[in-house]
Amino acid sequence: RDFCLSRGLGDVYKRQGKNVQKPQVAIVHTERFDSSIFEDFLSEVEHENLDLQIQETPEPGPFATVEWFIPTAIIAFIGKAYFEEFLKEMGKDHYNALKSSLAKLTQKTISQPRIEPVLMGTPGKISIDNPFSMAYSIMAEGNDGYRFKLLIPKYTPSVNYEAIVLKFMDFIAEYHTLGLTSAASEEISRSGAPGGTILVSYNPETESIEWRDHLPLEVRARMKVQQENVAES
Repeated sequence: RDFCLSRGLGDVYKRQGKNVQKPQVAIVHTERFDSSIFEDFLSEVEHENLDLQIQETPEPGPFATVEWFIPTAIIAFIGKAYFEEFLKEMGKDHYNALKSSLAKLTQKTISQPRIEPVLMGTPGKISIDNPFSMAYSIMAEGNDGYRFKLLIPKYTPSVNYEAIVLKFMDFIAEYHTLGLTSAASEEISRSGAPGGTILVSYNPETESIEWRDHLPLEVRARMKVQQENVAES
C-alpha cells in the first residue's frame, strides 16, 4: 500500500485515489507488529455491515513535523461514516461493544514492553520528556477536513486507559450528533486550526477531552503579542 506516514493517516486513502472510500473502522499498523495481536478486537467488533479493515504499512522514513503530529506505529481509526451511516442503522449496542473493545485494545497495546519507538532527530527538536505514546494513538475523522488525534499517555499502571478511551469515543459521538454545539467543536475553535489534525488528550482533573497545544506556552504567548502588534499597526 502506498502510505505516506509523514503526512498521516489521511494519505492511506488519498494516495489510493480520490474515490476510495475510507473504512468505517480500521487498525493501521507498521510491519514490526503482527496482525494477530488485533484478532480479539476484530472478532469483537466485526459485523457483516461494518467496513472494518486491518492494514499493514511499511516502516516510515524520516519526516519533518512536530513529534505529536508524527503518525504512531499503530493507529486505531474511526471514520465519520461509522457514526453517520453504520451507527444510525445498528444502534447503540455495537457502539458500546466498539468502545469496550477499543478500551481493551488500548490497555493491551500500550502496556506491551519496549513498544515505544526510539526517535532520532536534531538536538532540541525531540522532547526528552514527552508524556505521550509514539507507538499507539486513536484517530477519529471529523467534518470539513478535520480529524481528531487522541494522544495516549505512555504506559503507567496508575493511568486509567479505559476511562480515556470511553470519554474520547463519547466526545466524538457527541460531535457527530450535535455538530457546532458539541464540546469537540469548541475545542476546534480553541485550536484556531483551519483544518487538519486537532490534537486532544484526556484531562483527569476535569475528566474531559481537551485540545492539546503542540506549541510551548512561551512560544504561543510570543505569537499572541506579535498578532496584537500587527493588528494595532
